[in-house]
Amino acid sequence: MRKFFIIDKESLPQINLGILNDGESGLPLAYQIYPGSIVDVSTLNNIVRLADSIGITKDTQEQEAPIAFVLDKGFYSRKNLEMMLEKGVDFLVPLTFTTTLAKQILADCAASVTSPSNGFVYNDNTYFYQQHRIQLGKHSVVANIFHDERRKADKLNALMHKLCELEEKTAAMQFDSEEELADFVSEVSSNTSLISLYHISKPTTDIPYWHLRRNDSAIEESILKMGKMILLSSTSYTNPREILSLYRSKDRVEKVFDSMKNELQHNRLRVHSDAAMKGKVFVMFLALILYTYLLRALEDSKIKDSVPQILATMRTLKVLHLADGTAILSEFSKKHRSILALFGLSPHEAPRY
Repeated sequence: MRKFFIIDKESLPQINLGILNDGESGLPLAYQIYPGSIVDVSTLNNIVRLADSIGITKDTQEQEAPIAFVLDKGFYSRKNLEMMLEKGVDFLVPLTFTTTLAKQILADCAASVTSPSNGFVYNDNTYFYQQHRIQLGKHSVVANIFHDERRKADKLNALMHKLCELEEKTAAMQFDSEEELADFVSEVSSNTSLISLYHISKPTTDIPYWHLRRNDSAIEESILKMGKMILLSSTSYTNPREILSLYRSKDRVEKVFDSMKNELQHNRLRVHSDAAMKGKVFVMFLALILYTYLLRALEDSKIKDSVPQILATMRTLKVLHLADGTAILSEFSKKHRSILALFGLSPHEAPRY
């Protein structure tokens, strides 16, 4: 194990888990432990090998790929993409706007993506969509560009409020130097990149102190990105809704990790050896499978309780041992019966040991 500083500033050994999830059920299938924070080709290669070992990757000659990587933007790199393309593994990965590739795609498609012919509705929200094919060595990938007008409006509104608020605060002050003004902006603004949307101007006859002036080109560039998302994929999709649905499935995986750390109380493993850590992670993974299965069952039912509430309810059941050795369960409430019915269990069956 390697040592890292985690969120609450404690210096503790930290591990990363790579978990393979079933796309339809959301159930965890397999896991692998990685030291520290690794988002390079070696990690993905190991995950592909893990998938190979349990028979869920595809032969490159097959038409359909049973495994697809829906990745975080931190995994984007040419090496990672080329490795997956060579392996014949499908992927979907967001492209950050700071990359040269993203800037080129926006320059080519930002105006055309919002054409009325590119509009569609997904989950009651209107989106615009355009494909743009890119050559990557001997392979080609597809840039899927999405534009959400509602999200753009929200972000633009938030940005203008921040700009006006900052300008009001600086207008009430007089700054003797560029550094003094920059320090003030950093102090009063929670957004550290806000200063990049301004020119810091020297004193003039009209304004005899250092002041801010909007950088129109930088603001226009920022507005151009608003509401847009670029997802790189190994294959070309005919239905943009399918892409969004696949990408949003990443939220389900993130919920799995959240459940593992919070609901199952494994944010701290509290072990003192690698062997104990591996053993606890294995037990935790088994518990995670059961927890996720219960969570999926609750989502499809009329029961509104959370998983912890369900477990607390079931803990009220007691096994009573009679004098003749017979074991019976205590009385079942209506809620007990509803919970058991989710899994096809009958309250009338006596426990067996």
